[in-house]
Parts: sequence; C-alpha cells; structure tokens
Amino acid sequence: MQNILKCYYDIPIEMDYPGYFIYHKKQYYIGYINNIASFYNTYHHYRYLMHLCHLTGYVVIPNNQNQWFTQNYVLLEYISEFFSYNTYLNCSLTPLQLPKIAVSEIKEQWIGTINNIFEKVNVYDENQKALIYYYLGMSENSINILNYLLQIDSRASIPLCLSLTFPIDNDICELLNTCHYMISSRIRHLLMLIQSGLLYPKLLQNIFAKQFYDVYEIIYVYAHILYPGYFFEHVIKEKDIAKFYKNIHKEKELIKDIYQVLSLYVSLPKIHWINGENML
Repeated sequence: MQNILKCYYDIPIEMDYPGYFIYHKKQYYIGYINNIASFYNTYHHYRYLMHLCHLTGYVVIPNNQNQWFTQNYVLLEYISEFFSYNTYLNCSLTPLQLPKIAVSEIKEQWIGTINNIFEKVNVYDENQKALIYYYLGMSENSINILNYLLQIDSRASIPLCLSLTFPIDNDICELLNTCHYMISSRIRHLLMLIQSGLLYPKLLQNIFAKQFYDVYEIIYVYAHILYPGYFFEHVIKEKDIAKFYKNIHKEKELIKDIYQVLSLYVSLPKIHWINGENML
C-alpha cells in the first residue's frame, strides 16, 4: 500500500491496509475497487447527492499519471464542511431518476443468494452451521413477504437511490465515503441507516409523512428487514460469522419495532415468532 501512495501519489507514509489517513493536514481515504465501471456510475450519482446537500464530500485524487485508479485502488480526499444530517436524510432518500427495480427481480436475486448459502454451509463448524440455518429461516420469511407483495401486484417495483452497502460507524467521514455506496433500493438505505444507529425505527413515521412511500415499498421494508443480506455476504466470502450471535436479540427487537410502525400504514402478513407474545 505504501508503495502505491509513494510511487503514484508522492505520499511517503507507511500504510499496509486501505483506509483513512491524514497527510499535510488533509484527510484521505484509499480503498480497493472491485468493479471500476460500477464505481464510476455510483460516483456520478454521489456527486449529484453532494450537490443537493451543499457539500463537496469526497473527491477523487488522480495519480501522477492523471488516472483515477492505481491497481484498482482509488485515493479520495475528504473536504470538511458544515454538515446537516436532516438535509442529507431528505436528499439521500429521494429516488434517483432511474428505472425502478421489479420486486420479482429482487426475489430472484435473493433466492440465488440463498441457494449459494446452502452450498457454503459445510465450510463451517456445527456451531456456526446452526447460525447459518437460523438466518436461512429468516430469509424464507422474507421470500414469503415478497410473495405476498407479488400477489397484490405481480409487476410491483421499487425506486432506486444511493444506498449504503453495509452498516457503518456513526461518523460523518464514514457516512459520506463514496466507497461505501451502491445503487440499490432506498429501502435498503433506510434500513442501513437504522442498523448503523443513525436513524431510529420510530422516526420512520416522520419519514413516511415527509416523503411518499407507496404500499409496495412499505411492505418491502418488512421483507428487507427480515432478509439477512449482510450476514450472507460474510458467509459467501467465508468470513468470521460467530460475531453475529450477539446481535440476534437486538435484531429481534429491531424487527418488532419496525413491524409496529409499518402496521400503522399497511396490513402485514402474520409471522408467529414476530407476532407471538413470547417472541423475545
């Protein structure tokens, strides 16, 4: 890593892993980009989001050959400015001017991932297998909710926006890091903010009141909170998953809180372990 920074950016610091650093009183982030084409697309929409928020955010620093990427690494500089979380929240949850994604397509993607997880189960020990099967059970509930939605409208679709790829620390530099975004449903972004501790379930009522969310999106919130996508990503990459054990009780509380809010707007199908008195 230090060789890339020294040879291509004239930054002579020692750094073995991608991440944040300060050089000459400027804050930087260097990260590895798996899909460069996808990054270009995301960064284009990220720049527009920053414009709406009256921010600069992170800007790409070209290397000494005037190229954005060096062996798939990108260097970003963070421009510190006054940050309004309310402005960011309103703007980031505004749908992009892109075609909506069909719920049926989301269902196919989720089923494909679930099938992939089944193939990975034997990589883990018995204790971790139990955790995987628990989350596979969760995913079956999420597919059932999508089926319920598709029974209402087989052509139901969901608007897209920039979404956090994974839960982050409660930190502005993390929140505004363009490498932490992807183009996905705004429901995913909403739930990632909640899982990052940047938004509380009870505030969903205020969000639903300020912005239009149709019945499909509200039901989709329920399906998505039940779908353990972040956990599945760890399984697929064969990462440590034992840490997820400690989050199960917190997740159940979160699901219950979100269910109570959503129930104010739509009739949701019953799931006995959520609706039962002894759920927790």
